[in-house]
Amino acid sequence: MCKLLNGGQEVAITADTSYWIEYTSAGRAAGAVDSSEWMSQPEATAAIVSRALAERQDFQLNLVGRGYPIPGQGQGQLFLGWFTEKAMRELESVYVRVRVVDRVGDVHERVVNLLKGADRSPTHPDASPF
Repeated sequence: MCKLLNGGQEVAITADTSYWIEYTSAGRAAGAVDSSEWMSQPEATAAIVSRALAERQDFQLNLVGRGYPIPGQGQGQLFLGWFTEKAMRELESVYVRVRVVDRVGDVHERVVNLLKGADRSPTHPDASPF
């Protein structure tokens, strides 16, 4: 499970989200092709589904639209997505690029690898943060 935390003092408003997918060597050997450009959430979901993975069963990418608020001061976390062990056998990296605008109009951008540090073979699968 992957979340994004707004560490700023004020609410940030989402301006854009886009995705980039890279497959494992096993996935590429089976015909998967890494992204060649950033794509929307529906396009990224369709690309993952094309690898015989079921949305909401093997993975989920949260649809975060323009104008979605992310509370500041650590008060809220933006859920980005989750992946099962089966999905992680196909997916090496799923990057999400999030652009937000703060209260004074400054634009901030972060690129997060949703699978960085993932336990790809959990002994005891558990979505709790503890």
